[in-house]
Amino acid sequence: MQQPPDYHKLISRFPGVFRENETLAAHSRFRVGGPADLFCCPEDILTLTKIMAAAKEGDIPVFIMGGGTNLLIRDGGLRGLVVRLGNGFKYIRTEGRQLIAGCAAKLPRACLHAAGQGLTGLESLAGIPGTVGGAIAMNAGTPEGAACERLESLVVCEKDGHVHTLKGEDFTFGYRHFHWKDGTPVENRILLEARWLLDTGNAAFLKHKIRSSLIRRKASQPVDAASAGCIFKNPLPDLPAGRLIDEAGLKGMQRGGAMVSRRHANFIVNRGKARAADILSLMTWIQQEIMDTHGITLEREVRIVGENTPC
Repeated sequence: MQQPPDYHKLISRFPGVFRENETLAAHSRFRVGGPADLFCCPEDILTLTKIMAAAKEGDIPVFIMGGGTNLLIRDGGLRGLVVRLGNGFKYIRTEGRQLIAGCAAKLPRACLHAAGQGLTGLESLAGIPGTVGGAIAMNAGTPEGAACERLESLVVCEKDGHVHTLKGEDFTFGYRHFHWKDGTPVENRILLEARWLLDTGNAAFLKHKIRSSLIRRKASQPVDAASAGCIFKNPLPDLPAGRLIDEAGLKGMQRGGAMVSRRHANFIVNRGKARAADILSLMTWIQQEIMDTHGITLEREVRIVGENTPC
């Protein structure tokens, strides 16, 4: 496919930074997804801001990708530039009662670090895969707590490359959603650094609590399978989507290479050769079955992006 001129101009300004026609399946927990026109992993803020400013100047669309969890990329891939923060954004440290983490850091690592420092408030999140930034962008959580509840501030990069800090009064959140109060779409700001204010606790007890939680999670969820995590939001706090799907007898049901997990009904797993189209078809079929059997509309939790047909 012939590249638009703006792509070549961007590539020439940053030699060796971009990968063209990068297969996104390699970056997705579902292991599906077509190519990105351009893909890069900036290692520092200066490089990121220059890339963002140049992309805006060239009218090149930018998609920010976290850890590839809670994400389904269609088989046609993504047009424009896909940015995934590099290793320079994976730091984790504490300052007093504050936990500070780069938004490319893995959320479980951040939770374990906090527990090891005797800081409590995030241990219920230690079994959630993905990055700090991705967890905040959807307010990932469990019945015991969510990613944004102790969040004090965020360092962000605007689409024009401007970097600044936003405080708790600048955003709002709820069950599996996060919003900027100024109306800026969530996807239009890149989350670079998160800062939580936590309580103090006993490090040994907190680490034991996390270990116990991880054991329970591994026993009840297909944590080692190619999956994006929970597919649907719970209709009510005391009405899990997984229970509805299980009661409808849908565990083990398949569409192509995609299957409803036999371990947890609110997970769809890639059995090895699934396409995004298979997963989408299975999701739609589940929703229809639950509507027919329970009269309930299941809302998708997983984010769906990209084009339907291969390039």
